[in-house]
Amino acid sequence: MTTESLPDFSNKVVLFYLSDSTSASGVILEYASFQCFAGRVFVVGRSPEMRLQEWISRLQAAVAWDQVTHYFVFDSREDCELRLSKQWPASWVSRIWTRLFG
Repeated sequence: MTTESLPDFSNKVVLFYLSDSTSASGVILEYASFQCFAGRVFVVGRSPEMRLQEWISRLQAAVAWDQVTHYFVFDSREDCELRLSKQWPASWVSRIWTRLFG
């Protein structure tokens, strides 16, 4: 795979959905770039600091590019958080967290 055939995620926030994931929520990365490890291509970046993901904010993360089924590109962290908050209202998220973690 050549670098010309890979998308450019510079200055964007990207939501990835993975083929073998048990989570329907996907993985969100900012500062995403492509790197090779052990002969595989990964998208490497950082989990953005967002209200809905405080527990993993600013952690380094990577997803295997060959496991990505689809992705959404947001112009900014604020755009991503605004759109996700419309999908998952804060009251709903709060109720789910309360059920899961008491």
